[in-house]
Amino acid sequence: MITKNIRDILLKINKKEIINYSDVDKLDENEKNHLYNIGKKMHITELFEIPSTLKNQEEKLKDEFFKLRGSIMAGNNSPEILKKFKMILIKMKNNKMISLSEFNEILNIFLEMDY
Repeated sequence: MITKNIRDILLKINKKEIINYSDVDKLDENEKNHLYNIGKKMHITELFEIPSTLKNQEEKLKDEFFKLRGSIMAGNNSPEILKKFKMILIKMKNNKMISLSEFNEILNIFLEMDY
């Protein structure tokens, strides 16, 4: 559901007006998350700057993904690292942060490497 606060921000974006801190300050956490999802689906980059717990969770997943990927590429193939990486990969796929084809491509690389 689009609330008045969300509508006001979307109208400002449509009119190419600046989104002020006071506009964002009016939003509760659910509205921020909703705006983030709208921005993500519609590729509205202005909405990515609004703080959101969903955004923070996605950033943490990406950071963990890159950290574990780097560790694996450096030769650390411990079972714990591989398990964590696969769990992060599944979460990213489930959250639609990566496509099914990207997910399958990474799994195929793991199979080729005997992980």
